[in-house]
Amino acid sequence: MSSEVETPYAPHGVSTSGLRPEVYPELDEGLDTNGTLWVLIGLGLALSACAPTLSSFKRTLAANDSATAALQQWCATRGIAAPAQIMAESNRKEREEASPAIRAALGVGAEEPLAFRHVRLRCGDTVLSDAKNWYVPARLTPAMNTALETTRTPFGTVVRPLGFHRERLESLRGRAAECPAGTVLSHKAVLRLSDGRGISFVAECYTRGNLAKGSH
Repeated sequence: MSSEVETPYAPHGVSTSGLRPEVYPELDEGLDTNGTLWVLIGLGLALSACAPTLSSFKRTLAANDSATAALQQWCATRGIAAPAQIMAESNRKEREEASPAIRAALGVGAEEPLAFRHVRLRCGDTVLSDAKNWYVPARLTPAMNTALETTRTPFGTVVRPLGFHRERLESLRGRAAECPAGTVLSHKAVLRLSDGRGISFVAECYTRGNLAKGSH
């Protein structure tokens, strides 16, 4: 079942409480008008400025079944890097077993081989996503499996010929427990073939690099 969880966005380590003394009157005590109040006002304005950008980013992700395609589009729109090309950096030795819940979402048994890929999707010098991907090699072509094992090509680009669609399971505005610091948006999803078979379970942590704007 799909779920949508929304929490207020704030830069990692910065609390949104205290920005509205009328809601938290106890925080109004001792505010010194020479500095502290203006710091709080500045933080409030910074948060307000980020909100439209994050909302636009969410709409870009929602409009694409492929996170790779969405990030490439977003990188170009924001001018984060030129050319706007997404590359996947991965530690090929890293392994993480799929939980029973992941196997159930993919529709595979306990003995079905799954491959694992932990990547950081980068546009230019900016990391836009830190993502974990459990996928079913038997449901991909041999050429696709080879590409995933030996190249820096993102998963969405490799499997694009399969015409997959995305089933969104969870969206959290902010950092999920399994995501690194600096995450502004967390997603979980299953990528499915047209016949409904799952090919990939992804846990995606989108960085605050997505809120940056380039020079063009």
